[in-house]
Amino acid sequence: AYDVARRSNDSTLQTIICETMEKYLGYWFSSKKRDFSTGLITAVFEETFSNPHQDPGIIAPVDLNVAVAIGCLNTSKLAKYLGKKEEAEKYFLDYRQLSANINQYLWNDDDQVYYNYNIPEKKQDKRLLCTTFDPLQQGIASPDRIEKLIPALLNPSLFYWGIRPLTTISRTEPGYMEATGPYDGRAWFGDIWTLRNLPVINGLEDAGKHDLAAELTWATIKTFNARYCEYITPANGSGEGVQRYGWTASQYIQAIVENLFGIDYDA
Repeated sequence: AYDVARRSNDSTLQTIICETMEKYLGYWFSSKKRDFSTGLITAVFEETFSNPHQDPGIIAPVDLNVAVAIGCLNTSKLAKYLGKKEEAEKYFLDYRQLSANINQYLWNDDDQVYYNYNIPEKKQDKRLLCTTFDPLQQGIASPDRIEKLIPALLNPSLFYWGIRPLTTISRTEPGYMEATGPYDGRAWFGDIWTLRNLPVINGLEDAGKHDLAAELTWATIKTFNARYCEYITPANGSGEGVQRYGWTASQYIQAIVENLFGIDYDA
């Protein structure tokens, strides 16, 4: 929504988009979605990757909290552009606060990665997912934590770095699997998706790790070239799920235009 707004000169459309973004953030920050004690946003299955929970209020995941934080930042930028000073300040503070909550509750200093958080048990859910790299985006992870995350990213025994794009969860996790055939949810627990690699590419760019961003971009483009399937199995590179998947195709194009060639259009 933010990208549509900034690529338009239509101020009426931009205002409508900004109001829509504000309402959407209102949902995520509602009492049903946000945990009062930690300030983190909770998710159910399909609001986050690689987590089977169907019950609300249980898991505060890394990927969703980073996505909402970025949503706050983008809403703040758009509100500021539209002259909505009070709203811009509010959403920027929300971005700062949610980023602080992510670093307080989701970072594990011993393992030097980010984990999802179990709200009722008040402890981290120590399953290593590729979402651990999402805080590379927009300065959420501090420079010292970025350096601590990189070894996990570059370890091929974890996420296939240097062989293929990133798997959804670490190969060392007990629940790791490589699903084939039609989508049934299992592919979230090991297969390769564009929608899980693009945030990491963007995060590496935000963190100034342009060589690593370029390497992951190229791996993603090569893997999905002429195979716009829903997901790829890591071991043999076969395309599975929906064979003509619009999300994959669009992100393949996005990776070429925005990440490989670095073209960004802003009206």
